[in-house]
This record gives sequence, structure tokens and C-alpha cells, in this order.
Amino acid sequence: FNQYFDGGFSGIVMDEIRTKRSFAYTATGYMAKGELPGGDSYFMGYIGTQSDKVADAVETFMHICDSMPIHPERMENVRAALLQEIQISKPSFRSKAEQLERLNMLGYTEDPAIQLVEQVKNMTFEDIEKFYKENIQGKPMTIIIMGDPKKIDQKRLAAKFGKIQKVSKSKLF
Repeated sequence: FNQYFDGGFSGIVMDEIRTKRSFAYTATGYMAKGELPGGDSYFMGYIGTQSDKVADAVETFMHICDSMPIHPERMENVRAALLQEIQISKPSFRSKAEQLERLNMLGYTEDPAIQLVEQVKNMTFEDIEKFYKENIQGKPMTIIIMGDPKKIDQKRLAAKFGKIQKVSKSKLF
């Protein structure tokens, strides 16, 4: 899911927000999995944009989260990127022992990449859609906007997403 949805410049988020609409310098959206089995996971997004484009960028991002664009033709690129990532990722010399201990704590008795390669090879676009529908679509989200409120179309944001709650710098930091 993350490779399809986020995936850098080839992901849906950057494609829809930056490439097609020029609403942002950068944009991302990904699911962060809990480190330990059964641990909490969360969905996180980020948009770096100009103040006058905040409302457009946020509306587009939320639309993508609610109605993810479907491009099954991208599946082979997703698979290739994941396989390449598995093949080239390895811990640095100094973190090998830590990585091995972490894998042992998670219950692995062999390199998890071996199983992961097979899972990626057998993965279908329907798997991505299923994950999206179960974990992202229709779920409540909190939107946080940092910037000069005088330069952001707050009326438009409030009309679309509800009441805006301002938080002072001293409370935030």
C-alpha cells in the first residue's frame, strides 16, 4: 500500500497533489505499522505548500484518502520497487547486532526478506485496494495546519472540514 500510495514521485499522493495540480512542493501519505506484533499503527500525511494553496492541497489530499485513485497498471512498478528495496536494504556495519536482536525479539528465526520476496511476488492490486478499504477509507482523521493563519483560507477549510481549533505556539512547543 505504501509503495502505491506514497512511493515518492511515482506514488498517488505526489502524482495527484504535485504533478497534476502543482499544489505542493512535497506531499506524502503512508501507513506506519506498530513495531511489535499487535502494536498500534497509524496513517500519516504531510503536505509542504504555500499558504494560498493550503485549502486546495488539503482538499485534494483528503479526497485521495476518501476515494483513492485506482491504477492497477502501476502494479508491476510497485512490485519492482518493493523487490529492489528488499534486495538493497541491509543494516550498516554498526547496526547489524541491533538489527539481529530486534528480529529475534519479533520472533524471526531467519531473514524475513525471504518470506517478503514471495509475498511481494504473489501480491495483487486487489490486496492494495483491500488494505486501503480496511485501514484508510472512511476513517476519522485529524488535520493539523501550521502557518500564518492570515494567509490561509480558513473559511473554506472550516466549511469543508468543520470547526478550526487554534493552538498557541506556547502550547504546541
